[in-house]
Amino acid sequence: MPETAAEQAYLFRHALVRDAAYQLQLPGDRAKLHALAFQIIESLHGGRAPEPPPLDAIDPAQFRPHPTDAVAVELAAHASLAGEGTASVRRARSSGPGIARAAHRLYLRRAAEHADGASRAATAARLWEELAWLESGSGQGLCLLRAASSWVDAGRLAQAEPLLQRALSRFREAGERLSEGVALGSLAGVYNDTGRTAQSEAAYRESLALARQCGSARAVAKALHNVGVLHISKGEYEQAQEALTQSLALHQQLQEARGECDCIANLGTVYRNRGRPDQAEEAYQKALTLNRSSGNRRGEGVCLGNLADVYYETGRVQAALDTYRQALLLCSEVGHLRAEGILLGNLASLEQECGRQEEAKQSYLRALAIHREVGNRRSEGITLGNLATVFHEQRNFAECRELNAQALAIHREVGNRRSEGICLGSMGLADLEAGDVEQAKARLEQSLSLLEEGDHRRSAGVVLGHLARVHRRMGDVRKALATNEQALAIHREVGNLRATGSTCCALALCLLETGNNSRAAAIWNEGMELLRRYGNAGELKGLISEMRLACASAGVAPLE
Repeated sequence: MPETAAEQAYLFRHALVRDAAYQLQLPGDRAKLHALAFQIIESLHGGRAPEPPPLDAIDPAQFRPHPTDAVAVELAAHASLAGEGTASVRRARSSGPGIARAAHRLYLRRAAEHADGASRAATAARLWEELAWLESGSGQGLCLLRAASSWVDAGRLAQAEPLLQRALSRFREAGERLSEGVALGSLAGVYNDTGRTAQSEAAYRESLALARQCGSARAVAKALHNVGVLHISKGEYEQAQEALTQSLALHQQLQEARGECDCIANLGTVYRNRGRPDQAEEAYQKALTLNRSSGNRRGEGVCLGNLADVYYETGRVQAALDTYRQALLLCSEVGHLRAEGILLGNLASLEQECGRQEEAKQSYLRALAIHREVGNRRSEGITLGNLATVFHEQRNFAECRELNAQALAIHREVGNRRSEGICLGSMGLADLEAGDVEQAKARLEQSLSLLEEGDHRRSAGVVLGHLARVHRRMGDVRKALATNEQALAIHREVGNLRATGSTCCALALCLLETGNNSRAAAIWNEGMELLRRYGNAGELKGLISEMRLACASAGVAPLE
């Protein structure tokens, strides 16, 4: 039996004595003590707080702080027990004096609003749920909607979904069509984030139709933004840009800063995925400024993560590392678990690029655990595919194939066409390394078709580089040369500096084989300069070894 420290034993027994003394009081006396405690605490913090404005699904009024907010949880508990003599919230509607019930509602609401404002999403969610038990009809639906929103902010989609279903029922029972549309939009977001694309699309469309029927510009703006996010997740960037641009114009007309900020940030994601890093960075910087000026720390963390992605993709390695870590710290502080998982996966990709394979592997595994905990199927698939590339680099092709197969199944399940194309490209590269050139060619061509269909320029350029290797391995040097030229043009267009370096070196090897030694030397040096800045040691070593063999075969001096 483990030894118990004297101090621990004392504290435990003291708590037992305290509880026993409390239970010895008659219920009426206990209620009076709670009422007295309530009065003292409230008076010490500026007296009775004002009633917050009514809840509104579309246009919530700004919450005005009060000194009692810091102790609102305690005040709500004392008011409940003063009125009932019991902690049971479920009975609060039918027991206890009316004044105590009113105070209980008031301070529960203020505690929930205060927790939301302080980015304590999980705490806020529990308080909104507790408040929902004291309400009925559409009022209960609005509390459930807020609770679900807070759970989503905390990355706990499994807790949010049943609350949204209950809120939807309350709004339908009450005939509240506008609030019904808002709940549908929130539910659609949960469906999308958990890979149920068809259900998500249907719910988003219904939400937008309801907003238009009700004639609410705010609801239409929000629904259009949500439709834009759906298109991003499906890789439909042209449609996403159209919906987000419409939503942005409406939010700006309504002077809705939060909605405007979300639209700008998501437009940045559209630009990034379409190979326009400069526009993406400008949009993310603007969204970051708006989030900071409004005190939206959750949004600030997400925007920092987006900026880190751009830094990473444009070769600013140290800036990317620093910004990912800053974003991770912020998301951890505000309890945004879903974003933490995504950021860890992105940080792992950068660690892998820097040749820190073991660190990358551990970051991927931590990200994978979070994705599974919060039900983020889309990111689970992406992380499985990225983890497969670590095993590929370690020449563990069996594990690589298994992880890629799992990833591919998830991409197809959630309708993530871009990641499906990337995964097929990774599988083709693994086939090439394993010596199955024909299978590699078939997979890479299938990958390229998917990526070009969705206008994923950056990823298509990478796959073209892999295809060039296949053509060279099959002895078709001229086709390899032409394919490398195509890949290089895309890398330069989208600012993919690391891939530019790799492809310059691959192109130089093809030029050596065709006798164009002077251009080979120039383009080799360009590639080496980029890879020394943005590549990893393993890749450099392999390319230099390959170059020396090619030079010996061509009868020329090494290019270094």
